[in-house]
Amino acid sequence: MKYKQGILLSSKQPSGLWFICASILFITFGLTSVLTLFGGYGAQVLGFEENYATALSIGSYLFLMNFTAVAGGMIGRKYGHKRVVSLGGLYAAFGLWMISINNLALMGLAAFAVGAGLIIPNIYASLSRLYSTDDPRRNAGFTLLFMTGNFGIFLNSVIAAYLAKYIGYDHAFLISAVFTVIGTIIFVRFDKDIAKQSLTTPKTDTANSTSSDATLAIIGLMVIITGFTRYLLDNLLLNMMVMISFCLISIIYIVYLALKHKGVSRHRLLGLLFLIIICISFWFAERLSSVVFIEYSGMLTHGKIFGWTQAPEDIVNLINTLVIAVVAIIFALYWTSKKKGQFFLTLPALIAIALLLSSAAFVLLWLGEKAGDAQHFMDASTYLIASVFLMAIAKTIAIPLYYGMVGKLAPREYESTLIGIMQLFIGFSGIVAIALTHNAFPHDIIIQSTEYNTISVVTTGLIGILIILALFSFLISKKWRRTLIDEKS
Repeated sequence: MKYKQGILLSSKQPSGLWFICASILFITFGLTSVLTLFGGYGAQVLGFEENYATALSIGSYLFLMNFTAVAGGMIGRKYGHKRVVSLGGLYAAFGLWMISINNLALMGLAAFAVGAGLIIPNIYASLSRLYSTDDPRRNAGFTLLFMTGNFGIFLNSVIAAYLAKYIGYDHAFLISAVFTVIGTIIFVRFDKDIAKQSLTTPKTDTANSTSSDATLAIIGLMVIITGFTRYLLDNLLLNMMVMISFCLISIIYIVYLALKHKGVSRHRLLGLLFLIIICISFWFAERLSSVVFIEYSGMLTHGKIFGWTQAPEDIVNLINTLVIAVVAIIFALYWTSKKKGQFFLTLPALIAIALLLSSAAFVLLWLGEKAGDAQHFMDASTYLIASVFLMAIAKTIAIPLYYGMVGKLAPREYESTLIGIMQLFIGFSGIVAIALTHNAFPHDIIIQSTEYNTISVVTTGLIGILIILALFSFLISKKWRRTLIDEKS
């Protein structure tokens, strides 16, 4: 494939990438606080029933912020990605501040979910605009951003609990809000401080940055969506039904975009839809592994595994973070190879590898369950850690591809919207994972369950589905290359 003149094929990334990575590190630390702290905060401070408080924390973080990402992507397309990320970060921080005020906690959760939903699709779209569509460094940038965000999650999981214990939940949420604001400020500054690149890239934001009308319009939309999100917080079953409806509408929307375009653009949009549908199984597996890990942590705690009296979550999280960091660096170097400019042509094969690794991880989880039932807790913990290891590798391969392939396969003007749609499917997969695992809908979540029969049934079926989809992805690789390759693009 011939690259356009002026494109430098080197491993040197645009300096804007490092500003965005620094931004996502602080923002992710702040946003993860709802997942790590609100369950205990709701039960111990707000007086909520424990299961309800846990459902709120998981629902607002996993479900609602992925639901609002669709609106965030559409708003970013119209008003500019930089502006929407900036306002979304400040709005999420405002939500975290409201959470620290007892009687405003639920409205704060809603504001947080809306702000986070605005950030995610637009910060990835901003990163995408640092590269041309044919730049082989593109996927390396997304891989490094994923690694940085995962590190922010790890830091929060380690630090947030200590903050809540020693200075209180309210102050812990306030510190998280400060982290989110710092990350937002870094992002606002990033495109002003980028040194001139040898690679000619499009502007990161094409909207009129001087228009106050656009800012007021976004704030008005955020307030309206917040009210709707606040209602869904108390109706997570309705939330699930709404997300199912939006998933179906999203599929129709992508088909509409494909029919609207012609030739290679149509083929690539249909290819994107195919990959999203295939990847639903991986997103489901990734979310389910998190839920199963929580269950197994409780099971292993009862056996005081490795002499610990508490679940070895911190140790496993550390292993997960280190594995992702090592694999991400390896793949970042791989993606910047001069010969990998058409990596999107091998997407089905790469996703198939991730699916096979995921199936192997669930085999280990299943073996771990059996070992735990037999009171062989040392063996059970070994299987658990090995499964986390494999899933971390699979995530590092697949998840950056999901974001990177949108800018490659879809028209740039629809990129943030399509990333938001992908987030919608991720949230939906999380709902299904929890519903099946607990044999109940999300509002009936019981985290420290001692019933593991459902896990065995779900994981056994998922192993077979993942293997079948992986084989299918391998089989269509050649067809994919013949359909999407375009020597003139």
